[in-house]
Amino acid sequence: GKDTELRIKQLESDISYLILKQEAEMSLGVNSAAYHGDLTTLKRLIGAGADPCKVDYDGRAAL
Repeated sequence: GKDTELRIKQLESDISYLILKQEAEMSLGVNSAAYHGDLTTLKRLIGAGADPCKVDYDGRAAL
């Protein structure tokens, strides 16, 4: 019914938010690792799916 539809929409919204939050955190981690020359962390984050070309809140990217 309507309650189920509302719950599904809320779950979809929550999932989208969490994905965006994780992507932002990974992007920040990539930029920080690149800035500090931490190749081990940089390789680990990229291996985990982080995009080194993704820009942060200030429009900066690791590459």
